[in-house]
Formats: sequence, structure tokens, C-alpha cells
Amino acid sequence: MSSWFPKIKEAYYTINQLLKALNQLSSQVYRNRDKITALEEVNECLNSEIAKFNNFIEQTEEKVEIIPELKELQSNLNERIETIQENIKSFGRGEIDFNQLLDKHFPQFEMFLNERIKQIEKIRKQHGENKAFLGKLLKTSEEKRELNYIADLLNNTERRIEEEKYDDATARSYRVIELIAQYRLRDKYQLISSDIKIKRLKELGVKNQDIEQYKSLKSVNKKIKISLQANYELLNTIEDNLGKMFIKDKEMRNLLKTRNNSILAHGLHTVRKEDAINFFNTAKLYAEEVSKEKVDLEELRKIALFPKLE
Repeated sequence: MSSWFPKIKEAYYTINQLLKALNQLSSQVYRNRDKITALEEVNECLNSEIAKFNNFIEQTEEKVEIIPELKELQSNLNERIETIQENIKSFGRGEIDFNQLLDKHFPQFEMFLNERIKQIEKIRKQHGENKAFLGKLLKTSEEKRELNYIADLLNNTERRIEEEKYDDATARSYRVIELIAQYRLRDKYQLISSDIKIKRLKELGVKNQDIEQYKSLKSVNKKIKISLQANYELLNTIEDNLGKMFIKDKEMRNLLKTRNNSILAHGLHTVRKEDAINFFNTAKLYAEEVSKEKVDLEELRKIALFPKLE
């Protein structure tokens, strides 16, 4: 975030300066100051300030993640200013009345700039929240970060859906579902899905025949690592509600099959929009279930949001 936020502040400052200059000049015009002189100053101000903004865009185009939104703002500003300048020329040629010129442009342009400033103020607020979220991530021990990662991944998934990248979104939903099970096993039962301990399974009352199956999964490095589905089956075995929820969830099995057949997993198929949305909504339900006694998931997602101009 720190790489582009100073640039947003610079854009905010440039637009705000333009608005202040326009307000000052227009008030001078309304006080019956020489009309032609005032309009020349308005035109000079417009050229100067928009040149600064355009130069800022060009200098940062390759560096700033939020450039598409700023480019749109730049285009809107240019379009408005070109229209004002054309009408200033029309006034100079006697084609339009001076009061019409002021009434037509200054109130609307001021409103336009104020709307953009509000948008950038929103960016500033979102940036502060996001910075706090990232700081929390850094300060939290690695084994306790799962809920933060789950919130962040859900936001990431939603962004991919908005971008119509449905295969990417599905891959992220899959990871959310997997991470939820891993978190529950570690947090509630002290089990690490990449290194299941037989001793702990016995302490949890897992039957011997099931334990033998887990023993057969030992890898060459003597560790027992289990898959997404095996995570939930283990949760079901130890009577966990999340495991029971998964086992009864027929829709989940269909969604997992869709993911497995996708081009980003093991197949060659593309994921449909409705499937990506269903998988995201299902992942969100599981996330709400696993986090409900720990955190407000929606609030966590809110502070984890990437700032953006709308």
C-alpha cells in the first residue's frame, strides 16, 4: 500500500488546489471584477493545475496499482476542463452570455470536484483500516493468523468474481475451504493437517481401524499429511460440527468436483460464473461457522478491503 498511497495524497492535493483556485477566481468574477481578466486567470489556472495532474499520472503510470481508476478521473477532469475552455472561447467571440457561462460551469464543476474529493477521502479512510489489518497480520504469530487469511482470501475471491476471473475465484474459494478445516483442527484439537500425530488421534478417541488408515498415509519423511476432504472427514470422526456440516453438504461435493475439473486444478474446463459465485457463498458460510465464536468476520473483511475508487 505504501508504494502508491503517497501518490493518492498528491492527486487529492492537486484536485483540492484546483477547486480552491476556481472558487477564489469565480468569487472575484461575481464581485464585478473585470470579466475578461478573470476568465484569463481561470483559463491559466485550469491549464496549470490539470498539467500538474496529467504529469503526475504519466510519471506513475507504470508504478501505481490504482492507475485505472486515476486514469478515469484524469479523463473526466480533462473532459470537463476542455468544455469550460471551449465555452470561454465562445464567450470571447460573443456567442454566449457571461452569466450563462458562470452558471453553466462553475457550480457543476465544483460539485464534480467535490464528489471526486469525497472518493479520495474514502480511499484515505480505507487505507488506514487496511494498514491496521496488515499491521495486525505482522504482529500475530503465524499459527494464529488463519482467520485473518480467511477474511483476506474471501475478499480476494470476491474481487476475482468482479473481474470475471472465475477460475481464479474458484481456486481461492477452494483454499478458503481447506484453510478453514486446517484452522479448526489446529485451534480446537491441536492437530496439524500436514503432520497428524497418532498419539493425539488416540487421545481424541479415534477408533483403531481409523488410526490404521492414517498410519498408511505416512510419507517418506514419516509425516502424515491429509487432504481437504480428509480434513473434514477427520473432523466428522471426532464429532465436530464443521465436519458434520461438510459430510452432509451435497452441494459442496459438486463444487469441489467443479474445481477439480477446472483448468487451474486437474482438468481442462473453465468455471462458469454461477459456479464461482456459489462456491464463494459456500466458502463464506463455512468461514462464518468457524469464526462465529472468535471474531466478527464481516468486520474483519471490511478492514481487510483494498482501497479503490468507485
